[in-house]
Amino acid sequence: MATWTKDKIQNLLDNNDRAVERAIVAIYDRQTRDEKATSDTKHDNTVGFTAAHASKGSYYARWVLSGRKLTGHHLGNARRIAKHYHRQLCEIANAKETQKRPAAATVATTSGYNREVSEPPVGSWASVARIMAEGDTSGFDWDAWKDQMKEADLG
Repeated sequence: MATWTKDKIQNLLDNNDRAVERAIVAIYDRQTRDEKATSDTKHDNTVGFTAAHASKGSYYARWVLSGRKLTGHHLGNARRIAKHYHRQLCEIANAKETQKRPAAATVATTSGYNREVSEPPVGSWASVARIMAEGDTSGFDWDAWKDQMKEADLG
């Protein structure tokens, strides 16, 4: 069963600039090598950018991959482009969710005792925050974001 839906993806993209950047890069990563080289769509394979977004989407992805952030109208354009690809983003996110993870991990605490830590439920905000934080070196507080999203669901 898919845990990521169009609504969840679009809500995330509406509320998180870093998610927009990661989404653009994720779609760019699905482009073929020759499409990346020319910033164009050459294959009708239903993955990556369409011809309408290939040039701008590739530009934004390379910008982000160079370590820079999208801002202003470029961020707005990237957000609109990313939301167009909600189906592919759902596929990507759901594939990550279904990758095998250990049910529980043992971690050492500062007191010297080991304790078992289980993974958050698939599709929960905690699970989403872990996925988004994976490899993120921006310093963004994913734990605070998770709490904010939980509160928004309750409110």
